Amino acid sequence: MQEDPYPYYHRLLADHPLYYSPARDVWALCRYSDLRPALKDWQTFSSAEGVNIEPGFSETIGPEILNMDPPRHDQLRRLVSHHFSNNTVGAYEPLVRAFAHELIDGLCADGGGDFAGDFSQRLPVLVICRLMGIPLSDEATVRQLAHDMLLALSGTEEFNDVSTAAADELRRYMSELVADRRRSPRDDVISSLANGEIDGKPIDAGEMFAMCLIIYLAGNTTTSSLVSNGLYLLAQHPDQQARLAVTPEAVPNAVEELLRYESPVQWTSRITTRDVEMHGRVVPAGSRVMMLLAAAHRDPRVFEDPDAFDVFRRPRRHLGFGDGVHRCVGAPLARLEGRVALEVIFERVPNFRLAGEVERLHISTERGLARLPLAV
Repeated sequence: MQEDPYPYYHRLLADHPLYYSPARDVWALCRYSDLRPALKDWQTFSSAEGVNIEPGFSETIGPEILNMDPPRHDQLRRLVSHHFSNNTVGAYEPLVRAFAHELIDGLCADGGGDFAGDFSQRLPVLVICRLMGIPLSDEATVRQLAHDMLLALSGTEEFNDVSTAAADELRRYMSELVADRRRSPRDDVISSLANGEIDGKPIDAGEMFAMCLIIYLAGNTTTSSLVSNGLYLLAQHPDQQARLAVTPEAVPNAVEELLRYESPVQWTSRITTRDVEMHGRVVPAGSRVMMLLAAAHRDPRVFEDPDAFDVFRRPRRHLGFGDGVHRCVGAPLARLEGRVALEVIFERVPNFRLAGEVERLHISTERGLARLPLAV
């Protein structure tokens, strides 16, 4: 399923718009016309009991914003949203571009390499570390701890001990940064959290760690997969790669197609707060509903020839960043990083090509690459 989910999505889209799995006691929605209004209706499709289906993962993180509904969700979001607004994000472009060139330098010198591990996974981490106020000298350590923590989302219990230990170490590390920013505030995200108040009260330690962690993770994992998936797809479509290399003004359009065609976030989930009737069936109150965002992006009722990859197609609104109150606060930053990454690639190494077998990530919610060997 993780290697190639699309045949399953096709079957659901055609024949099972509302699917129930008795083995997991989970419902699934897949069509665009059902998903978009459901994502907007947080009163009916609630995030308050967590958005993952892996048992115990939400408890490992603590009270984090993805697993909340308004008003608390909105109050916490407001503490940091100014760091990620469209107006603010534009000022980050020189920083993103400088990091991208720095990473490409090493790959150029070697004639290529692992563009997942050494470019697309590192670029957004460097950026989010700088924005959050995490010292770049700690970047590799924090990146590895976050990687180990996310192994809990592999779909098995094999890595639970590793994941828990990594979460504990990250909690200790983030708490030290928060304490430092309370003593000496700076213009960074952690300072905004450390010194922010809601109704005149600072946020507690549990929410503080969860906010730091989710901003760090959301600030790099999705963008990393966006860039890796894009390079892999373009290497498989050399005609579009060649055309895009000489049409830089089309790169923002290409980013939207990448978010649609190979969605980094494949699904999320919610809990129903009331009985919901859809497609002649009733989803009872208290049911877990998987929202298959990537399936909706292959819905022929909305996207013409949806299984065709075309970076020059006219974009339509996709669900790659969710919708409603939980729409990703970092969407402007992800778009910026995706655009700049591709622009720098085409400027420096426009004729990249596959140079070995790719290795996929095994995170159930995410579609991305752990390894992408390219020659330049």
